Amino acid sequence: PPMTSKYCIDAATDSALLNAGQAMQRKSCTHSTMHFSGNTATIDATCHFGQATSTTHTVMTFLSDTSYHTETHSHFDSAPPGMPPETTVSQDGHWTGPCPSDMRPGDMVTNGMHMHFDPSTMGGH
Repeated sequence: PPMTSKYCIDAATDSALLNAGQAMQRKSCTHSTMHFSGNTATIDATCHFGQATSTTHTVMTFLSDTSYHTETHSHFDSAPPGMPPETTVSQDGHWTGPCPSDMRPGDMVTNGMHMHFDPSTMGGH
């Protein structure tokens, strides 16, 4: 089902999330390529999570300086119980302005559930 998320990200949080994601990719992925053409990035990766292998194809289209659309198609060999072997995720992102007063950098609200990511505790530094 569709989900709506709101993030409050400053430069430190953005950098920490990028570093943590790159560290996880170096640890888990045996193949990863990224190609750019105009306003589109295409990413293909093969990653291993325990006994499962994920093959993923992502196309991210930058619609403007403040918005993007992403389509990710994944296939899992030996998918964990309860997880379908094929998934497709669509994501639209829009910058809506500075963080609202009830959020601080690192905050994320998804379908009403509030979480906080502390950049100082994220891996990949």
